[in-house]
Amino acid sequence: MSYSNYYPRYVQRNVVEALTYSPVVLIQGPRQCGKKTIALKFFNSTDDRESLDINPQLKAQRYITFDDITEREKVGIDPFAYLSSLPEQVIFDEIQKAPELLEAIKTEVDRNRKPGRYLLTGSCHVLQLETISDSLAGRMNIVRLHPLAQCEVEQSKPNLLDALLNGQLGICRYNEFESPYIERMSNGGYPVALELPHEYQKSKWYEDYSHSMIERDLQESTRLQRVSSLSKLLKLAAANTSNLLNTSFLAAPLQESQPTISKFLNLLERIFLLERLPAWHSNRTKRLVKSPKLHMLDTGLATSILRVNSSSIKIDHSLHGRFLETFVLQELQRQASWFGARLSFSHFRDRDGVEIDIVIENDSMIVAGVEVKATTSVNHHDFKGLKKLAALTGERFTGGVVLYDGPTCRSFGNNLFAVPLRSLWEPLPM
Repeated sequence: MSYSNYYPRYVQRNVVEALTYSPVVLIQGPRQCGKKTIALKFFNSTDDRESLDINPQLKAQRYITFDDITEREKVGIDPFAYLSSLPEQVIFDEIQKAPELLEAIKTEVDRNRKPGRYLLTGSCHVLQLETISDSLAGRMNIVRLHPLAQCEVEQSKPNLLDALLNGQLGICRYNEFESPYIERMSNGGYPVALELPHEYQKSKWYEDYSHSMIERDLQESTRLQRVSSLSKLLKLAAANTSNLLNTSFLAAPLQESQPTISKFLNLLERIFLLERLPAWHSNRTKRLVKSPKLHMLDTGLATSILRVNSSSIKIDHSLHGRFLETFVLQELQRQASWFGARLSFSHFRDRDGVEIDIVIENDSMIVAGVEVKATTSVNHHDFKGLKKLAALTGERFTGGVVLYDGPTCRSFGNNLFAVPLRSLWEPLPM
């Protein structure tokens, strides 16, 4: 049994829904986060443990992985003939390794647009590959799968996002004071790593994982030779997670040009090792900083790359704060993937140094803000950025929170609240 089976994946319902109306569904996310496990639940196998209780018409008749070089070679000979030899509903695992098949899938889908024909998985941003055009635009639904959220680990249903975006936060208190979030940060969210009993084993797994992603996956898809520079850049990114992106700062120690660093960042982003969080913007002010922030996509991966652990994070206040901001962003984005409405994330900073760590916006242009503090208390000064965002957005602003390591959800007026960090993985006790 896959390790991912130990945990519920809340985004699974998105896959079920997408298969009912889209001819092609792509589950996209980093390696080892559970894509294959979810996909196999839609396979008509004889192993009932791998099967979901869903409409049999959504079940695939064939599962193929392109980790198998033999299958890739078959596609390379004639992708159209290869596809025509298969049943009507098929699961293709690691589709980025056989990109030429997508044109054949497009042709076949245009002939027969029956929903749920092809379920794909991809361990990179598939549509960013140079060898793939937008041939499946309008024909494919993409479901993003992240590493495990803490609420999936706990099998709980937090309601912070819903309360924040609907203006329903209130005063409350958790019974327990301490929330061991530092251990959660260092453990990360990859199912296999979470099952390892010792911290050094987790760290070794993450280290091997990052090396494999760069030395195997990136080299295989790009024929890149300068692997050592990419590994060093990833370590620099981990040390600077949640900081404003400064390509000249990253380029100097690597003795690379800024365009090369930008290219390398694109590659690391493509395989879900890091991301650039865009700056929030408004037509009402031109004094906003436009630089994105750099974030690692898993704090467990970041701790292993830097060779730090939960004990050293506790005493390094600078690293502690940066990791916590990234951890909170990760948790909110993972919950947003199954939230039920599309949410976008950004950060806010103006030229006076007023900032907000995370700005959340939905398709209705509703705006909320999240500030992160690695402290056990909060004061009115901590809401300076949130008050500025509220003034800029007016009625669009539904609320702002300062997440901190305390037990009480306290009001600071005008839909502003101090909220315990544990609300990221536990329901608010309203």
